[in-house]
Amino acid sequence: VNMGRVLSLVTVAEGIENPRQLETARELGCDLAQGYLLGRPLPPEAAQRMVAQRSGAPRPSESRDLVP
Repeated sequence: VNMGRVLSLVTVAEGIENPRQLETARELGCDLAQGYLLGRPLPPEAAQRMVAQRSGAPRPSESRDLVP
């Protein structure tokens, strides 16, 4: 985390699986966190729906729309 700050990078705590780990990441000053505690993996269609709902963007008609 300190190295990230020195390099002006965003720090991400990965693998957060319980509240104590999230608390520690916050105490250390991580900018972001990800892991099962915060969200389980989703099938592509469900992930697309979630992104569309949060961004206000129209939902793609097929899952392959997000694949380059």
